[in-house]
Amino acid sequence: MSLNIREINPTLQKIARDELNEDPSQIPQMLEQFREWIRKSPHLRARTDDQFLVSFLRGSKYSLERAKQKLDMFYTVREHSPEFFKDRDPAKMNVREYMQINAMFALPTSWSEGAPRVIFSRSGGYDPSKYKLEDIMKCFTLIGDLLHEEDDQMIISGQINVVDLKHASIAHFTAFTPQMMKKMTVMMQDASPFRLKAIHYINVPSFFEKMFAVFKQFLNEKTKSRIHIHGSDLESLYKFIPKHILPKEYGGDGDTVDNIMKYWEDKIYANRQLLVDQTTKYGVDEKKRIGRPKNPESLFGIDGTFRQLQIVIKKCFQLIFNQVLCQKGCKMVQIRPLNQELQKKAIDELFEDPNRIEKDLEAFREWIKKSPHIKGRTDDQFLIAFLRGCKYSIEKAKQKYDTYYTLKTHVPELCRDRDPMNPKVLGAIRQGVGLFLPKSDKPDGPRYFLIRPGAYNPSEYSIQEIMKVSTMLMDAMMMEDDSFIVAGQVGILDFTGVSLNHFVQFNPTFIKKMTMLQQDAAPVRNKASHFVKMPQFALAVFNIFQSFTNEKNKKRTYVYGDNFEELYKVVPKHLLPEEYGGEAGSIPSLIEASEKLLMSYRDFFLEDEKYGVDEKKRVGRPKNPESLFGVDGTFRKLDID
Repeated sequence: MSLNIREINPTLQKIARDELNEDPSQIPQMLEQFREWIRKSPHLRARTDDQFLVSFLRGSKYSLERAKQKLDMFYTVREHSPEFFKDRDPAKMNVREYMQINAMFALPTSWSEGAPRVIFSRSGGYDPSKYKLEDIMKCFTLIGDLLHEEDDQMIISGQINVVDLKHASIAHFTAFTPQMMKKMTVMMQDASPFRLKAIHYINVPSFFEKMFAVFKQFLNEKTKSRIHIHGSDLESLYKFIPKHILPKEYGGDGDTVDNIMKYWEDKIYANRQLLVDQTTKYGVDEKKRIGRPKNPESLFGIDGTFRQLQIVIKKCFQLIFNQVLCQKGCKMVQIRPLNQELQKKAIDELFEDPNRIEKDLEAFREWIKKSPHIKGRTDDQFLIAFLRGCKYSIEKAKQKYDTYYTLKTHVPELCRDRDPMNPKVLGAIRQGVGLFLPKSDKPDGPRYFLIRPGAYNPSEYSIQEIMKVSTMLMDAMMMEDDSFIVAGQVGILDFTGVSLNHFVQFNPTFIKKMTMLQQDAAPVRNKASHFVKMPQFALAVFNIFQSFTNEKNKKRTYVYGDNFEELYKVVPKHLLPEEYGGEAGSIPSLIEASEKLLMSYRDFFLEDEKYGVDEKKRVGRPKNPESLFGVDGTFRKLDID
């Protein structure tokens, strides 16, 4: 009998024989028995092609009874989980938007012919106030169906899940209700032909291990042995998954996450009809089931262990996350948990008391309410940046917050009209003058900011247009990057390519505005500024900057002339872009990353237009450009505009 099954390579043949009990001579007979059972199951509308059915035989190690149960559950779960499987037409659902979230994906290749397939889940990769976990899971089921359809390696060798918890917040974790966990467990364990070989948790927040210690009691020993927690140590992950196959964002030689998601997006649209058919042509009719019909309660109802788990989860949140629970009305504070190293730094250096965060935020908000001249953001993640940037001095945080919005109003050339889709703004972004480097030298290390003043053409862009992009990057990083706020920033200014035409765009008033924005308004600690290859004609401008700089920041300013080797002694070379001999990616890739970051914050920048100060309502003397930035005497003589 001729079988319509893809030929597999010798390595997979051996795994199928040794681990799955596959005997090619027995496959025709088992498939016919399988099909006969389907024909006698009136409630089932199932596919019966050879390739599809053999996946269930392989996933059940050629136990025909287990394969029948899995196939039945495969369609039954889909029928009773409409939130995951109903209305899955890629042409009608917003697949492209969900793909851009980069929340769940499979690596296109593995490290050898017989290695498991690697699946990534990035729990903190989406905004839980904007996207529902169910919709993200629905999008991933499309990828899962394509893997089921095409990937013999995943069926035979199994899968490894990498769960990246970077930026995961309590709001992300609370989406995993016991009911959701039970449903996902049934889908993976009872209704899928895929074998789970291991789960690796990376970038785990400090509270995760405490949570896991509680949840571990509900896992069997086999599952426990397959779970690995790596913290933020990717070197530990590389011992299990070869580094070279991982995406570039994880230190590997593979493609970028964006390109991987584009790969799956294209495959989903190319296989649209297959994916639609999977949940419209096939399924179950419970009215025709022989025996007791199935329903969501019988399939996913929580009782016994899972009901106990529900109680434990509630207690766990109360005990572990008390620092982010408001005692008034049980309002949850929306801030990202810090990794263990940053949390220690925040406590030791910034005087952060996790038990006081909610009270401090509430006091801050109360002051804002009583400041009639300020209209500003009051969300938790935004405000805690000011508290951390001021080492939890409420008075200093108030002053910085006021200055932040005062300058937003009085420096419109840098702080207004910041739509990244505006062609002029986008063009300035693509000049790549300011670039945040992706790596720090340690988990609690500062963020490095590379500034290349010579990268833009002064005949096409003004310094105001270029520096506007810097204010956008600072705001985005203030919201996005905990290392930036907690550990501070190190500036690296490379003057390669700078001409006199660049410097004639500076004048003392503009320099003072820039200095105030950085020094007095941004809730960021400047750890050091390193100047390299500064030409002689730039010294006058440099001296003006220094005149507006406070003594603390002056002491943290270093000038190296043309000597990059001296710079490498204080800034590890490997943290720099490839063009500087480092390993942080190429300049074009960093520009692309900046553009993507700023595009993702477009709504933030558009909304930002409505915030600022109304000087008519300020209690006390109103502020104006002259009182804020007026320069006279020596500096008026130095005006070089």
